[in-house]
Amino acid sequence: MYQEVSKRQKLSWKHIGAGILICFGILFLMNGVAYLVSLHSAWLDLITIFIFTVILYVLLREYFITYRYILIDDEFIIHQVIGSKEKYVLHLHIKQLKKIAPIQELAFEEEYLRSYVKKARFCYTWFQKKDIYYGVYKEGNKEYSFIFQPSKKMLKLLQKKMLTFEE
Repeated sequence: MYQEVSKRQKLSWKHIGAGILICFGILFLMNGVAYLVSLHSAWLDLITIFIFTVILYVLLREYFITYRYILIDDEFIIHQVIGSKEKYVLHLHIKQLKKIAPIQELAFEEEYLRSYVKKARFCYTWFQKKDIYYGVYKEGNKEYSFIFQPSKKMLKLLQKKMLTFEE
């Protein structure tokens, strides 16, 4: 059994400042447009609060959610970790995995962005692209794709196990 937790984004003042500036910029533009159109209503306030909440949620999600990747024998499991709570998000047998490749490959655009049934992201990559991989797996007769951030050791273990099932 081998398990690891995905790298969490480092919370810096630059990222917080950028998020706050973007948030206030959007709110300022909305109020400016409403003033030009002479629209002053409670709906505008509700829309403003909703947009602010969504932006705040996305920023908090970026910094406080991690993923646990677990490899037990021939099973690959991913859990989402928020504080002390863990939520199961993916459970695969290694022979279901068809491909694992870095997103910096040229094939990423064609392979991942192809019309798979489900595209999932098990890491957050707003400010980094290094060491991010995508995987393709088959369940039934449908192909699914996901993005994750394994360590070099996890990647080697997964590729080694995938090779044993190809033979």
